[in-house]
Order: sequence, then C-alpha cells, then structure tokens
Amino acid sequence: MRILALALVPLLNIFSRFKLPSLPLPSLPQPSLSPPLTSDLDSCADLLIANLSIKSLKRRTSKELQDRYDSINDYMFCSKDPTTGEVIGFVELRVRNFGIKETLNDGSLRFNSGVYEYFPNSPPSSRLSFTLTPVITNLIVNPKYRKTGLGSKLVKCCMMKAKSLKFDTVALQVEKSNLRSIEWYEGLGFEKLYEDKSSRRVEVGVFGERSVRTTKVTMSKSIKW
Repeated sequence: MRILALALVPLLNIFSRFKLPSLPLPSLPQPSLSPPLTSDLDSCADLLIANLSIKSLKRRTSKELQDRYDSINDYMFCSKDPTTGEVIGFVELRVRNFGIKETLNDGSLRFNSGVYEYFPNSPPSSRLSFTLTPVITNLIVNPKYRKTGLGSKLVKCCMMKAKSLKFDTVALQVEKSNLRSIEWYEGLGFEKLYEDKSSRRVEVGVFGERSVRTTKVTMSKSIKW
C-alpha cells in the first residue's frame, strides 16, 4: 500500500498543475423595478398593510393608492418576483410642501407686533422653511426578500426620479422608535434634520383603528449631479 501511495504522488502533482475551467453559475432572475400598473395597486395595498386584518383599512388604503396613482405629484415604483409576478416591494415619491429646517447663523428673525424684526446679536436660531420637496414614503419590502438590496434599489428609483424632476434634495420621515430603519437610512447617506412631534399614525387594536400621536425623525439626502 505504501508503494502504491508513493507512486500516486507524482501523478497528483501533475494533475494539481492543471485547473479545470470554472463554469459560470446560472444567473437567477432578478426582480423587476417599474411603476405599478393599475391592476397592481390592490397587491401594493395588501403589502403595505400585510400585518393588519381590518378589511376596511385595506379597502381605504387601496382607494388612496388609486386616487394618488393619477396625481401629477405622486410617483410609485414596485418590484415583482420574476417567476410568480407577485408584488414584493413598493415605494412612493410624493412631491409636496415639506418643512426643511434652516439655521440662521448670523442672528434671527422674530415676530414682534405684527412684523418680523431682525436681531443681529441674538444667538443663532432655527426655523422651518416649507418648500416643494420630493418625499419618500410607504417603502415596504416583503419580509422574504429583505436583506437582498431590494429596499436600496427602490430608494434609488426615487432618487433618480427626483433628479429627473430637477430637485436637489429628497426627504423622508421615520418613527423615532424605529432605530433600525433610521440606521438603515443613515447607511444610505440620509441625515437627520429634526424631530416632528406633531405626526400621527394609525394604530390597530381590539376595538378597531385609531389615530395616535407619534414622534417622527425627518431625514434628507442631497442628490448628486
């Protein structure tokens, strides 16, 4: 047996010098990214409220999507499974008046007796300036497809659309308690602006749905040209 093993060593050395050609792995079909069809809106609504069981809320969400679908200031993108055609991701970009915080570094304006007065020696102050801004909202990815980069691609679709509309900034809001999402958006380059304590969200309980007050973190990102 030892003689046979010694005889095989040179042969193994010879074969080790030759590498078998690596065969390319078959590429898996990638989810599609495009504006949804009107026939997709019910599926988009189902994805948005997948964890809720109140049928009236599902109907209203679908109706709201239908109403915004034809709006000139609303843009929607969805992703579908290439095999089944199932909607697995969704996002909206809504162009609306939105509060962006501005800091006055060389003094402040104060409302006094019906007029604004300028105080150059006062400490820097902040105020909200409302301007037409593209706002990313309703970003959702089917749990089975998370951590695949699909969410980032949906955000990129919104960024590209905002750029095509000649905007230089996009904004969004995340609930303050949703630390994971805040960190995720920061990883995409978004920066915190301010906290909005006047926001509201729908909460579903035993007795139905209700609107409750919540605090949201406003974030924004500049668009590179």
